[in-house]
Amino acid sequence: MQIYVSTFAKYNNGTSEGRWLTLGDYLDLDDFLEACRELHSDEKDPELMFQDWEGIPERSISEVYVDEHLWELAELEEREQEIVVAYMEVANVDLEYALEHALDNYIGYYYSVEDYAEDYVQEIDFQETISNFLWHYIDFKKLGEDLLHDRFYQDGHLFYAY
Repeated sequence: MQIYVSTFAKYNNGTSEGRWLTLGDYLDLDDFLEACRELHSDEKDPELMFQDWEGIPERSISEVYVDEHLWELAELEEREQEIVVAYMEVANVDLEYALEHALDNYIGYYYSVEDYAEDYVQEIDFQETISNFLWHYIDFKKLGEDLLHDRFYQDGHLFYAY
C-alpha cells in the first residue's frame, strides 16, 4: 500500500513535488503523518495532499484523509485483505466495520452464485433424496439468486448479510 504525498501549496504553485510513501514503513497513522510533515518541512505548516494511491480501498482514503485502520488491514494476509475489501464494497461499510465482521461473515469463494447454490444443495444432502436424473433439472442459477436475499456476493466472495 502506497500513497503519493504532496501539499496543497505545491499543487497551487503548479508543482506536484512529493514522494511515494509505503504504509508498511510506518507504525501507524501518526507515524505516517509525521513522516509526511518531515517530507514537506520546507513549508511552515504543510497542508498535506494525498494525490494518488495504490492498493488502498477507495473509501479509506481521499486527498485529505487516510483511514487509521489501514495498518490493521496491511497486517492481514493478502487473501484476507481481499475478503475485507470485498466485504466493504458489497456491504457498503467502512474499513473498521469490515475488519471486525468480514471474516466472521465469510462463506467462501465461488465463481458464480450458481456454483454456490449447487454447493449449498450438496451440503444439505438434498442430492441424496433425489435421483441423479432430476439433479440436472435444478435451476442452480435461480436458486443461487434466491439465496442472495440474505447473503452478499462480490468478486467471487460470498458473505452472510448480518
